[in-house]
Amino acid sequence: MWRISFKMNWKRRLALSFAALIGAGIVYAGFKFLFLNFFVDWWWFESSGYEGYFWMRLLYRHIIFASVTLIFFLIFFLNFWIASRYLGNTAEDNGTDTSESPKKYKALLRMFQSGSLKVYTPLSLILAVPIAIPLYEKWEEFLLFIFSGNSGITEPTFGKDISFYLFSFPIYKLIVNELFITFSLLLLFLIILYRIESRILSKEDLYLPSGARIHLNILFFVAVMIKAYDYFLQQYDLLYAESHAPLFPGPGFVEMNVSLPLIWAAFASLIATAIFLMAYIHGKKGLKPLIGFALLFLLCIGMRASSFLQENIERYVVKANQAGQEKTYIERSIRNTLTAYNIADVESHPVRQNSEMVISEEVRNALRNIPVWDEELIDDVYTQVQGMRSYYRFVDADADRYNIGGIKQQVYISAREINTEGLSSSAKNWLNTHLLYTHGYGVVMTPAAQFGDEPMKWLIHDIPLRSALNIKNPAIYYGINNNDYAIVPNEMGEIDHFENDKDIKSDYNGTGGVLLSSIFRKLLFAVWFKNENIFLTTKTKSDSRILFHRNIRDAVKKITPYFMPDKDPYIVATSEGLFWVMDAYTTSSLFPGADKIDKKVNYIRNSVKIVADAYHGRVNYYVADSKDPIVNAYRRMYPGLLKPMEQMPDDIRKNHLRYPRMLFELQMSVYAKYHQSDAESFYRQDDNWDFAKSGDMKSYYLTLSLFETDKTDRFILLCPMSNAVVGKDKKSENLRAVAIVGSDDGNYGKISVLTFSNPIRTPSQISSMIDQDTVISRELTLWGQVGSEVRRGRIIVLPVNGTVFYIQPVYLRASTGPRLPELKRIILSQGDIFVMERSLEEALKKIEEKLKERAERAKP
Repeated sequence: MWRISFKMNWKRRLALSFAALIGAGIVYAGFKFLFLNFFVDWWWFESSGYEGYFWMRLLYRHIIFASVTLIFFLIFFLNFWIASRYLGNTAEDNGTDTSESPKKYKALLRMFQSGSLKVYTPLSLILAVPIAIPLYEKWEEFLLFIFSGNSGITEPTFGKDISFYLFSFPIYKLIVNELFITFSLLLLFLIILYRIESRILSKEDLYLPSGARIHLNILFFVAVMIKAYDYFLQQYDLLYAESHAPLFPGPGFVEMNVSLPLIWAAFASLIATAIFLMAYIHGKKGLKPLIGFALLFLLCIGMRASSFLQENIERYVVKANQAGQEKTYIERSIRNTLTAYNIADVESHPVRQNSEMVISEEVRNALRNIPVWDEELIDDVYTQVQGMRSYYRFVDADADRYNIGGIKQQVYISAREINTEGLSSSAKNWLNTHLLYTHGYGVVMTPAAQFGDEPMKWLIHDIPLRSALNIKNPAIYYGINNNDYAIVPNEMGEIDHFENDKDIKSDYNGTGGVLLSSIFRKLLFAVWFKNENIFLTTKTKSDSRILFHRNIRDAVKKITPYFMPDKDPYIVATSEGLFWVMDAYTTSSLFPGADKIDKKVNYIRNSVKIVADAYHGRVNYYVADSKDPIVNAYRRMYPGLLKPMEQMPDDIRKNHLRYPRMLFELQMSVYAKYHQSDAESFYRQDDNWDFAKSGDMKSYYLTLSLFETDKTDRFILLCPMSNAVVGKDKKSENLRAVAIVGSDDGNYGKISVLTFSNPIRTPSQISSMIDQDTVISRELTLWGQVGSEVRRGRIIVLPVNGTVFYIQPVYLRASTGPRLPELKRIILSQGDIFVMERSLEEALKKIEEKLKERAERAKP
């Protein structure tokens, strides 16, 4: 007995321990995910000015889940309740059978009849929740469907607005699928219930009550109608056909003339089969048409599933004259793809090449602002020359334009951000990394145009700032570096900058971050950041704030995870302070008949511009494309989140917005194929383009006047395109076009393409010709032999006044030591003339001299 008791106690202890462990895990998970994360997110959104938006998103998803669950719950519950009215009626109709089986049966049925709340409520809930989960997981798409509006763009195949495909179609498919599962389950459960009743009664002549039969018939008919509508929706799936890839996306001759009729035939025959089946069950009439329509339905779905008919029509009818048979569908595909990527209105300008051997004034002006530093190398210069302290870091230099002394100049600008990883190991303690070294300081700015063999020219540099611009507050608490949290202001004071090797401290007085106003908040943040010092420190003040999510990319993803952020935010210096500007995109994979990028996206718009304050951390969203149906749906969904562009600070809106490089290169990768707007030439694919890139650079920003209509210099993004070459044979490669998009107020987003009919060399060919130039290659070889490393930068293609110039900077840096890059020379090429000088002005003079010499020799 004692041994048995001991064993039972041991088992009981094990069970209790296991239960306690599970309970502790549940409590911990509940605390972390439901309690801790909720409060931290709530406080952060509140401090960021988006508390109402936070609650709206939270309520939206739970309202969607509750509403959908309630709908499916009611469908199940009401049908079970209706069925319970008929269960047992046949038993009462069968007389006074007092056998044991009917008595047990009656007791069971009475429980189902009178206790429906006890039985059908949990059963309906258990069935409704898993069916509602897929709709809950798509809660944001469901809301877009609710708040969507027309785009004004019509897809020609079925004549529907694009919004139907972007918002309604995927939701219709999901709802139809869930409803079909629901009514199929209902039908199955009720058949089982009635079957159980029949088996228990064991009556051969047992018939269901008329009400029960009607109920089952209605459920069956509804399930069939839902399935029929599913077939009806399948016609829209044809718009996403991929059977003609890589030639063109979307439906072709076979889909529209074979698959579509089969879909319609299956749709109609399924409905007819259901109708005649009902007629036959109730009146024993219509057997022949029932069999006929059922066979037709099976034939249709069989032919679609086997694809035998489609493949043979493709082989024997279409292939013989594919260009002609597919012409209409290729034209639709071209139109849809150009619209999807917002490149339907690209202006093409054939270039008439200038054969005159003179340098025009337009050329001289165009060369005034050419960026002769590669961005990755200018980062090295900034870090080594202007880093000043190991705890500062320059992450990314960006091209922009500023009015300096009344003249628009193209510049490079970069933020000096905090980098606590650069502290010595002895200085990397909690107080230093979170309370003392909390923010970066200022920016550096250099003109894009520089001279070789001369010191770098600076527009903004040093600490304290020596600046050509008036910058109100140079402190940078929010940036693109992955900064950890900071607690400011605090009793220690923060390192702001230094003067004469003396640290100058400051206190944060911004509005960013969450106030550490109570012990409760300190405790929660200590747990959330897994650091007890937040709770135990005595260095905080009553107005101390904890700043986190300081990387603006992370902040944007946190606030608006449904926008695709651009990869290249850039800093803007204004009289009001420093601001980060970032582009965001609305995307979809559901634009009908449009080509996909990486099989993921086939619709994109740069619909949102984001401005984030580098000091306060406030993130503001502005609508840049009011025609985009996706961003308009979000505007209706979240009132107040997306502001009109007119509310953006004027200086940023008018002078510092850029057309994003990421979007432009994506558009040009599509346009490289789809510029062939004629169906026949598109079918031949004989004029496909590719990026005529130099190194890794596909496109670059320039400030110049390219067109006769330009009254002032324009800030543009330029992308050279060559003909696509198969394999590694570059001999047949030619520069086919130069794509240009404007960034200034008034011509923002206008894409123009300069096309060349005569053979023009590509950057890779120019690079090879430079290697073969004896004068230039000799100098480069000599520099490389004196302990220096010679590096040639990207080649800039510059089409001006019918002439194409090529510009390539040459850098030197030491083979050992700091390896600071130095701009040594600039190579300038026109035609087959190559010169290398200290500046573009000197190089242009040299080319002009050679052109004159050539002209003199050409005289009779």
